[in-house]
Amino acid sequence: MQKNKLAAPSNYLVAVDQGRCDLCETCIERCPMDAFSIIDNIIERDAQLCIGCGLCVSTCPSEALSMVSREDRLPPPTGQKELFAAMAASLQKSA
Repeated sequence: MQKNKLAAPSNYLVAVDQGRCDLCETCIERCPMDAFSIIDNIIERDAQLCIGCGLCVSTCPSEALSMVSREDRLPPPTGQKELFAAMAASLQKSA
């Protein structure tokens, strides 16, 4: 379950390649959800805060970040009726 209920997550998460990461902290500065932190000289991503927007991936100078599918990935709605049903269900969950 996502900690931050102010934003709808995408079907993707950010993966960190620790071998490429140089701890520049660009991802920490760039992430609008504060999903990154440094713990014991390792960059950590909180999957419950990450909304999968990719802003960190596009600015990582060492290319240590990539987008991966969420395990709980939901298929996109196939039409307007299904979209509105999904939106209504989402609102009921957050209430």
